[in-house]
Amino acid sequence: MYHSVLSTANGIFWASQLVPNYSSVAVPPFVLSDPSSSAANGTLWPFQFVPNYSVPVPLSPPSHHSRPLFSSRPSGPAPLNLAIALLELALDILAPVPNLYFMHLLYFRHDLHNNLRVLLGSLSVCQITIAITRIPTQICYVFTGVFYIDHFRWLVFGHEIAVMYFRTIIVPMTVERVLATVLSKHYEQRESPFIGICAVFVTLVLSTLIGLYIGSELNNSLINNGVITFRGDFYGLYHIIDVTVRLFIWVVCFTVFVTLLLYNQRCYAFTRLPNKHSLVQRYQFAENVRSSRQLLAIGTIVFVCNLLFDFVMLRIAYNKDHFNVEYSQAFDFVLAVGLNLIPVAAICFHDSMRRVASAHLRRFLRFFRPKNGHGSRTATSPRSPVSHCESPTFLSDAKRAKQRKKAPKALLSGRKLIFNRAEEQNVYFDELRKSWSTRGQKQRRKHRPRECLPRNGRRQKAATAFELALGRWRSHSDYRLTKTQLENGDKKDKLKWKSKTQSKFDQCLKGLIG
Repeated sequence: MYHSVLSTANGIFWASQLVPNYSSVAVPPFVLSDPSSSAANGTLWPFQFVPNYSVPVPLSPPSHHSRPLFSSRPSGPAPLNLAIALLELALDILAPVPNLYFMHLLYFRHDLHNNLRVLLGSLSVCQITIAITRIPTQICYVFTGVFYIDHFRWLVFGHEIAVMYFRTIIVPMTVERVLATVLSKHYEQRESPFIGICAVFVTLVLSTLIGLYIGSELNNSLINNGVITFRGDFYGLYHIIDVTVRLFIWVVCFTVFVTLLLYNQRCYAFTRLPNKHSLVQRYQFAENVRSSRQLLAIGTIVFVCNLLFDFVMLRIAYNKDHFNVEYSQAFDFVLAVGLNLIPVAAICFHDSMRRVASAHLRRFLRFFRPKNGHGSRTATSPRSPVSHCESPTFLSDAKRAKQRKKAPKALLSGRKLIFNRAEEQNVYFDELRKSWSTRGQKQRRKHRPRECLPRNGRRQKAATAFELALGRWRSHSDYRLTKTQLENGDKKDKLKWKSKTQSKFDQCLKGLIG
């Protein structure tokens, strides 16, 4: 992060430039050595090497835009700093691989809503940008021990803009999940990614403004003996304001993520009860559960990285003139770990993506397995038996009634929330059949002729119910079919038809009165 600092080697000048009256004096060769030891002792370099001239003429420090006339060969970084830099470099080189694979899953699979796919895809692009802009400066630091501002000046701005986007993207993700939960009835039917594109544009504009300011401060900073000095007077106060506002926003977003996960799990559990939610709402609740678990894992990693970044910023605000490089390396190393963990966590905490990734991994590892004969399976290895699990759709009536009496807390405490595709389709169509049958009963009761129902009186109500039951039975197909067969039948068939008609009529009457 703080790779745009000025090397101490850029401040080395010929000793003859400090003493213009004695420009012809030969300068000893040890003047061009590394000044870190003299700076540590408190003496000003290179004045200690010119003891015969007690009145040196100081010059203004060179600008970081211009290269010095001569610079010594810089020494390498300390062993601890070198080890951290090498690990971070390896993680930065590896980071584009899982992010590109996650973008491949987002593009070719429609497991998530289009708005969320746009937001997660922009996060992957941001993480790839962070890794790519960090690699050149890390290579220079490993081999030279310094950061070259002149060569990588624009990489600093790109890196800081990407880091600010990484820190801010969790806010539009939270807003999108809140909208998906509140508008669960018809949010799935709106396939336009307009909300996601607008959120990405606004977040990118804010991140660009903040990243340009931080990048300019980093380009104007100085480094001496592992200590970074920032020149901006407002830089320390800015970080105090930034940390306070962002910490409050992140705590709110993390709380909202946990609340949405618990709420969607509860709603999805209640969809298994009869006639609680429609088929569209059930599907939306299922997607909310999957995406909430996925985003909670992503948000946890981002939250940890942001907490460490806030600690580093508060350290700058405490003393911006004395900031050790190890703080910057600690944040950059944790950020490099997060760049690799976020796509892996996003895949592992989503059921369908995890199954697809497992299948791709097995297919990839198949090329490295030794093959026996024509196939990888040996001739003596038996086939694994197919295990049939009992789906909740095919439970007995007693078990189903027992489960309905209990509160649906089993789904919230370890049982599988989302079944596989075949079982989930069976559950959907079972609930759809129940909703259709109940809807038909409600429609028949709703369109009952109100003028036939008296206001009071039990006898009149029973008589009206009798007439309604008789009319309903006469309109039935069995009644018409039986009556046509009865015209050519005998007395026994008439009695049988009368008893059958009476029993059916009693059932209709009991349903209306009871």
